[in-house]
Amino acid sequence: MKISGDGFFRPLWTGGAYLLLLIVVGQAIWHVRRWLEDKATPLALRLRFWGGWSYWGSIAGVVFTLVYLFVGLLDGTFAASDVGLSAPEVTKEGGWLLVLGLALVGWMTLLWGVYWRQYPPGEGNGARQPPTWGRLALQIPFHEGRMAIMRAALIPVLGVYWGSWAAVICVWLASYLDPACRTKLRTPSPRAIIYLGWAMDWLSGLFYVLSGSLWATLLARVLAYLPLRALSAWPGRPRRRARLLQDQGQNNEQGEHGNSGGGKAP
Repeated sequence: MKISGDGFFRPLWTGGAYLLLLIVVGQAIWHVRRWLEDKATPLALRLRFWGGWSYWGSIAGVVFTLVYLFVGLLDGTFAASDVGLSAPEVTKEGGWLLVLGLALVGWMTLLWGVYWRQYPPGEGNGARQPPTWGRLALQIPFHEGRMAIMRAALIPVLGVYWGSWAAVICVWLASYLDPACRTKLRTPSPRAIIYLGWAMDWLSGLFYVLSGSLWATLLARVLAYLPLRALSAWPGRPRRRARLLQDQGQNNEQGEHGNSGGGKAP
């Protein structure tokens, strides 16, 4: 473990700058959205409801993250061994741990898939919105690239074991500081997706500790997401769907009674 000189300061500073930039960009996007909500001009409305924000924002995030990681490797800031570019190194004991890790992937897939199917398909905040294959193709490299940058920044200081887990915590903190993320946590369906992403980051950290390879963490995330995508496309359970619709109707009815019983405004 490097603890002096440029050996740990450069990667730590570079990783911290990347994380800070993600936080600042998230805050800026949130404030721009709030500013557009206060504007009633045609241009502001077109910008606010333009459907390409999420798609092109995801592409920009993936490209920036991968380029940032590549430049860090190219100029020697990040060590290839800390990023995990080598093939997985699995000992006899580690092989059993990897089997247990794959079992964990299957178990988490089953639990989350059963939970996800409870929500009815649709477009509302309380409805199931399964990620598209294109969305997954952008999410997976972004999340793994982000984890790789933070591991490369922290492993020279904390070592492989603690650096891997500290990277997960730093990524979680950056996500939680995003106002859009905290807003999504208030509604069931988006909250489930965010929780899933956080769980995948912990899974990535586990597989890196076991194998020391970025390719193993990438494979684990893909193996977890593919069956989840298939499960999320199934119809929700009828009883649960009917109960959700009934609760929504009761909430709307209570709101109408509350408005009518409050008296006329002066």
